[in-house]
Amino acid sequence: MKYEVKRPTFRFRIYAELKARIQEVKKAGGISNTNIEEAAELYAGPYQCSICGKEIVVQTQEEKKAIKTYMREHGWGHGDCIARRYS
Repeated sequence: MKYEVKRPTFRFRIYAELKARIQEVKKAGGISNTNIEEAAELYAGPYQCSICGKEIVVQTQEEKKAIKTYMREHGWGHGDCIARRYS
């Protein structure tokens, strides 16, 4: 019971091609589902919906492109790079 509480199950649907690719990556790299879950937590990049406030996870290429454009237009960069620019 403690195990179940600390490690809840979650389910979602994905395309068959994505599942096959995930299996290939797991096999090639010796990666477990736990590693994938941890990577998702670290790199998912969630943000809040401007309407309801609920979390949205960046998934589409369109979202990634919008973020890249915004960051470039607003001068985002490595802390060290920005510090050099202004020193």
